[in-house]
Amino acid sequence: MKKVLLVFISIFFLTQQSHAQFKRTFLNNYNSLHIQRLKVLDSDVGNMKLLSLHEGGSATAFKLKVSEINETGDLLSATDFSLNIPSASGKSVFISNGFETSTEYVFSLLIKSPSDQLLTFFKVSKTTGQVIQNFELPDTFMVGFVETQHINNELVTYMVKQGGGLYRTSISFSNLNTYYTELVDGSLTVSTGNSSYVNTKRSTELELIGGKELTVMSYQNYLKIYVRNSLNNFTPNTISGSNGSGIHLIPLSLDTLLACDAVSWYKLNSAAQVLASGSFTTGSNFVQHLIVKKPNGFYRLGKTGSSFLFENLDNHLNLLSSNTYPGIHFMNEFVSRQDQQILLGASTFISATFDINGNDKEAYQAFVHLIQDDQVDFKLPQEYQTSFTKDDIELNFSESSTVISGYYAFESGAKFKGNKRIAYDLEQVYTGITQNGDTVGKFNGGLFEFSRVGPYTANNLFNDVVESKYNRGFYVTKAMIEAHIDSIQSNSAGYVVPHGIREWPGNGDVSLGQSAQIAPYVDVNSNGIYEPMLGEYPIIYGDACFLQIWHDHPNLERPGGIETHNYAYTFDCDTTDTYSNAIFFKTKYISRENDFSRFSIGSFLDLDNGNPTDDYIGTHVELGMAYCYNGDLFDEPFGSDSNFKDTLPVQGFMVLKGNKMDSDGLDNPEDASPIGCTNGLGFNDGIIDNEYFTLERTLASSAYGGITIPDPQTAAEWERITNGFWPDGTPLFYGGNGNIFSGTTTNTKARFIFPGGSDTLFYGTDGINPGFDWTPLQTAVSSGPILPPTDYRIYASHGSRAFTQTDTIEFDYVYILYYDSTHATTSITEPLGGLFAKAEKIKLAYNQNAGPCGTNFNPIDNDLSVKGASLLQIGVYPNPTTGIIRFSGVNDTETSVVVYDGSGRTLKKTRIQSETDSIDLSDLQGNLFFVKIQQGQNIRTHKIIKY
Repeated sequence: MKKVLLVFISIFFLTQQSHAQFKRTFLNNYNSLHIQRLKVLDSDVGNMKLLSLHEGGSATAFKLKVSEINETGDLLSATDFSLNIPSASGKSVFISNGFETSTEYVFSLLIKSPSDQLLTFFKVSKTTGQVIQNFELPDTFMVGFVETQHINNELVTYMVKQGGGLYRTSISFSNLNTYYTELVDGSLTVSTGNSSYVNTKRSTELELIGGKELTVMSYQNYLKIYVRNSLNNFTPNTISGSNGSGIHLIPLSLDTLLACDAVSWYKLNSAAQVLASGSFTTGSNFVQHLIVKKPNGFYRLGKTGSSFLFENLDNHLNLLSSNTYPGIHFMNEFVSRQDQQILLGASTFISATFDINGNDKEAYQAFVHLIQDDQVDFKLPQEYQTSFTKDDIELNFSESSTVISGYYAFESGAKFKGNKRIAYDLEQVYTGITQNGDTVGKFNGGLFEFSRVGPYTANNLFNDVVESKYNRGFYVTKAMIEAHIDSIQSNSAGYVVPHGIREWPGNGDVSLGQSAQIAPYVDVNSNGIYEPMLGEYPIIYGDACFLQIWHDHPNLERPGGIETHNYAYTFDCDTTDTYSNAIFFKTKYISRENDFSRFSIGSFLDLDNGNPTDDYIGTHVELGMAYCYNGDLFDEPFGSDSNFKDTLPVQGFMVLKGNKMDSDGLDNPEDASPIGCTNGLGFNDGIIDNEYFTLERTLASSAYGGITIPDPQTAAEWERITNGFWPDGTPLFYGGNGNIFSGTTTNTKARFIFPGGSDTLFYGTDGINPGFDWTPLQTAVSSGPILPPTDYRIYASHGSRAFTQTDTIEFDYVYILYYDSTHATTSITEPLGGLFAKAEKIKLAYNQNAGPCGTNFNPIDNDLSVKGASLLQIGVYPNPTTGIIRFSGVNDTETSVVVYDGSGRTLKKTRIQSETDSIDLSDLQGNLFFVKIQQGQNIRTHKIIKY
């Protein structure tokens, strides 16, 4: 069985086609991890297991993690084994391979320096985690990736020694201290062409064919093949035509195999004789390549430059189809498991991440695909960065506080029609002052996460399994819910519950310190447990909804104990321009451990109009909207992103409801007085103390030129930002670039940067008329356009208030894009009129709670309540059971019974007619089942626990 890779942070899975919606992301982002290598454990017993090697806190300390994953990609467990490797100090360590028995794991590790490498073995107890044996080979070897194989009772590796010569090294599997070497070929002095340390370019490869070991090495444009006849007895065979790109061996039958590099392939028998040969259609310029057997052909990948070519080949290695995928940094290898699942390991660069202490660091992102044979439309995994589309715009959702994110270095957070950049990043920020005066909340730069996925979890209890449950978000539509209800009630054959409904986080794990109730759902039987197989379903917003949950983990610097639920939703029934290209957001903040004297919420936005280097930004005060528009009349291309040319879009971020104003017994006015507000919700409506702030303040910075104010880096600096002050605590001043030290043109304090003429009551200057409309194009009465178009970022503040653990804060906003492609833009501010008109209609609809098509902005639940089929009075007992279940209340009417697992897959079907009938569950894996009983249109479902 061939193996796989991990370099940092996460692994992606795409499951078999029938369960495609169950694709999972196993994410290791919550701890300080430096992952050198990932392998698939060399075992077909039980669930798939992944091995990943991590730093352990010192130059010689490492952790080797074993992650157990089921057939749908769900992480079941993750166990760390501590390894001390004294010779690893100052060197890199990689996993060569891993093996398992019923009681032990055996790991083969390569220790690499720039000039040589060592091979070391560990045997550890699966139950105690203790190292049972450790043995390091006394010889040093040439640098090049090699794989240890388990053959009979030996751990076998073929390597070129530092002093020259290809050797077979063998370790007793049962006793690692038993070591033996055999000289295979003394003429080999270097591993020419194979010193690159990626296991897609192996120095040697070994397979057992026809009862004999066949070892192949790429050496000086030749394939050198060795057949081991007996102890110290090897027969060589040299084949010309290797391009030195590394070796791959694929067993074809009991006595034949395929040997290939990136250009040529050879079918060999167990005597190393060539039975057939040929060339691939492509591959001469591949710097990496992989191939794997499937039941009716092969899959093949090759890297050319920054792109990968994925090929589907038939049994004769003829090309059937291919696709190109940009953005992968390097791949690791294909794995074929039980002729049903095929895995691809690869990695891509992410721009930045951070460790447990909040230190920024760059990393390579690794992922593994789990795919089904003949899944030709093979795409890169996107579940960690889930795409959410509305008309022409596509937002790539992150898994936590960076709501939309250019997670991969070659992508943007949001695009227009799939190829034009419109935003790189949108991050939600909170800060708080606790009752004892501590400042908590975000503590690093604007483009970096400060949270962990999932609900608030007690200190030291957050782990791989918790993160795996929550790290991909939950996508649910109104149509999915309606289909779910109909399918459950009608016992629809083959119905598979979509991931968003099946895994909806209705309940937390109280043993981990999580709340018992997390996300809302329709609780049909009112027992406080979310049970989708009983017809229960999520409560969502809009027609399509995506839920993310995150929290600031207690291990992070300056945690506040805040749990955040973020719903992104769209209205799809209205096709008019008002709701087109508009995605709404509702964010709920829940304090799990602190009371705050002041709690401030805000957003960090990096909006782009195609090319990000030539934009301007502004604030529409009375709409409560920050916006971005192009800084010249032609938008140039940027990298791989297409440009808008001379038809220019504009986009806005409009706050609909922010923090609630403290109660003061007044119906506060819509004005610029200290108790008033011109863009809030509930002001001057005849109702006392129902006022909410919306967009309270805006600031800006730029990547270069314009407003080069450093991003805030500490919780205290973010506390100032979320309350409308620069990171150093100085206020925003009207005019110039707004900063007292580097370019303001007045001494008038301001709330909003670049308000233009949108603040007719001068709310942003506390009623003072500053005498001119401040924009980047006109920064003072006497000055011209002194600020250049550039890559501006926006800090938006949405108000502050006291916040206790008994309360929940809801914050609503909408992302809007306006685009008119019918004519060339004649003025860079021309498109803003369309954006403002569209935003005004949305704001009015929200304030009146009058959504499109007769809907509103409240959660959708009652109109989708479970339809009333008559409930059968048939019981199931015993429950819990050891295996056999029987039925009470059965009459002579023929009754169908279907047994499902927790994911909704059908396990058994039968019919019963009397109370003497029974079903045996003892042969089914797992301990949670649903038994659906149906007579005609009448249905009842029971949840069954099996010991």
